Amino acid sequence: MLCITLVLATGAKAEDVDELARLAKTTIVAWSCYMYAPDGEGDRLYVLGMESGVEFLERMANLTDEEHKRLSGKVPLLWSSAKGPSIDFALGRLFEATVTNALKDFGTDEEDREPLKFIKWDNENCAVLK
Repeated sequence: MLCITLVLATGAKAEDVDELARLAKTTIVAWSCYMYAPDGEGDRLYVLGMESGVEFLERMANLTDEEHKRLSGKVPLLWSSAKGPSIDFALGRLFEATVTNALKDFGTDEEDREPLKFIKWDNENCAVLK
C-alpha cells in the first residue's frame, strides 16, 4: 500500500512540475505575442502573461529542491532575468527582457515594424493563446 501511495504522490509532483513549466512558457509566449498583437489583443495577452507569471512565481516558492531540479531544464532561459524584491518587480524585469527579445528582429523604423508584426503573429501561432 505504501508503494502505491509513494508512486501516486511522485506522479502528482511530476504533473505539478509540468504545470509550472507550462505557466512559465505561457508568460513568455503571451508577452512576446503582446508585441505583435493586432488591436484589441494586446491587453488580453499582457494580462494572460501577468497572471501566468504571478502563479508561477507564487508556486515556485513551495517547491522542494528536487522539484526545482526537475523544473530547471523546462523553463525558458529568459526567466533568469526575473529577480527582485517582489513578484511585481521580478515580472517587470522579465517583461522588459521578453519585449527586448521579441523586438530584436525589428528595425528601429516604426513603419517597417507593422508588416513584420503580422508575420510574427502568424508564425508564432499567437492566435491560439487563450
